[in-house]
Amino acid sequence: MLVFACARAGVPAGLVRQMDVLDASALFAYLRDEPGAQTAADTIAGGAAISAVNLAEVFSSAADRGADPALLADDLTHHGLLGGALVVEDFTTADALPA
Repeated sequence: MLVFACARAGVPAGLVRQMDVLDASALFAYLRDEPGAQTAADTIAGGAAISAVNLAEVFSSAADRGADPALLADDLTHHGLLGGALVVEDFTTADALPA
């Protein structure tokens, strides 16, 4: 998704660094210390992206479990994930269309 977003924005392919992209389940595993948590942690440590849709799913699930999504976002920011190792990518109508 990151490569496609950069291409749409006119960024030359040679300037785009490919990143691993996490889905909500990978971030859930990391946050809940579930199976796959270490793999997710290693991926995040190398720099990764997550779509805004998947991040919204994580925040929605946190709210469903009684947590405050804003506090979770603050915690993720404080620990260097949001705005740091984990890049949040917009999800546009073009992203939703079949290739």
